[in-house]
Amino acid sequence: MFLDEAQDLSPLQWSVASKMASTCKRVYVAGDDDQLIYGWAGADVNYILNLPHDEEVILSKSYRLPTNIYKLS
Repeated sequence: MFLDEAQDLSPLQWSVASKMASTCKRVYVAGDDDQLIYGWAGADVNYILNLPHDEEVILSKSYRLPTNIYKLS
């Protein structure tokens, strides 16, 4: 299972995702704690920051923005 934009999941969505994940061999969770936009709907980045995990990978390069814009920001 691959769960993307996990920073914006509500508690109910986390509950559903957890039930789905219980039948999976592997679960990959992707999210950016700096991009939370659904806090008003109950999303909480602490869900992804406190998930038990075997490995954590932090991407060192963004493919979303051109390099010159990324450096300027």
